[in-house]
Amino acid sequence: MKPTTRVASVLLGILLLALALSKIAEARGRAVATLTTQQRETMVAIRQAAMSMEKYAIINNSYPGRTAGLINVEVLRQLLPRKESKRLRLLDGWGNQILFWSDGSDYVLVSLGSDGKKDAVRTSFGASKNMSELLCEGASDEGMKDIVFSDGQFCSYPRAAE
Repeated sequence: MKPTTRVASVLLGILLLALALSKIAEARGRAVATLTTQQRETMVAIRQAAMSMEKYAIINNSYPGRTAGLINVEVLRQLLPRKESKRLRLLDGWGNQILFWSDGSDYVLVSLGSDGKKDAVRTSFGASKNMSELLCEGASDEGMKDIVFSDGQFCSYPRAAE
């Protein structure tokens, strides 16, 4: 193979690779772009709260609190170490309180979504061993739906976050 042909082959390969990578990035960008700023902020705030709860559990061998239903995440500030409590965001991306539930061995963090109201499907936010079963609905295309994080993963979330 001549040197010019080899160079041309390498350049063509690099060009095809760059094209493929740009198409992948473009497809990913479309998925991320469908998340609103508020949804992204909410998911970040909830994940940060979950990390604080996980750190607490490592030190104390259980999650903070034993709550009677969903309560404001602000209560966690009293239970978490000072450094963690300062990082804790109390509000979701829409300015509504983030809520949490825990029985010590499991936990749930909830944003009530853009409308600030619990989803109509759920009539009970009372104490339950299966709180995540009451709240988790999987991916949704509806922008007003609650965003729920349970025991290490989002279980109700905007489909664009998949």
